[in-house]
Amino acid sequence: MEDLEFADDLAPLSHSVNNMQVKTEDLEASAAFEGLGINKDNTKIMKVKTDSSQAVTLVNGSIDEVQKFTYLGSVVDVTKGTEQDVKARLEKLGPLSRLWTSYGNQR
Repeated sequence: MEDLEFADDLAPLSHSVNNMQVKTEDLEASAAFEGLGINKDNTKIMKVKTDSSQAVTLVNGSIDEVQKFTYLGSVVDVTKGTEQDVKARLEKLGPLSRLWTSYGNQR
């Protein structure tokens, strides 16, 4: 999987901060060619499984780094991945979550 695209949102994926910087620069150049821009305030980055402190930047500054985000009802966390999302969905099931959990343990 290279990148994810949702409606008017993009979620570029990368194995390194350097590669993410290249993707960001390419995206920004392509957008500018079409007369569009990237809104820095609405752009975030989440680094997973890296100790790199290198920032990913746009022409007008560094992109804010987040530890957790929610998108289309799914929660992704830098330390626990999608574990929090699964727990939140089970909580929404209420009493049915015990049934779901016990069924899953029988497999």
